[in-house]
Amino acid sequence: MEHHAEILRGGVCQPCNANWRDLVATALLVATPALLGLGARQMLAPFVAERQPKISRSPAALSVHALRTTISMLAALVAPFAFTFT
Repeated sequence: MEHHAEILRGGVCQPCNANWRDLVATALLVATPALLGLGARQMLAPFVAERQPKISRSPAALSVHALRTTISMLAALVAPFAFTFT
């Protein structure tokens, strides 16, 4: 409350410096829509049965598979609610 009292009395407010928590929060806010867009674009690609997708077991591909699984589960959760409430 002292800080607010200084501002009300006409005191000078010192700007806060960004710390690591602010940087992490900003990175998450930027990365989340980008990852959701990337995953949605990959899920909307046409599925061709003759061409089987290559499943990679490398650790680098694990994040892509996890993203696809998470978006599929989110769609499976949102769709029933949309039908229920409409």
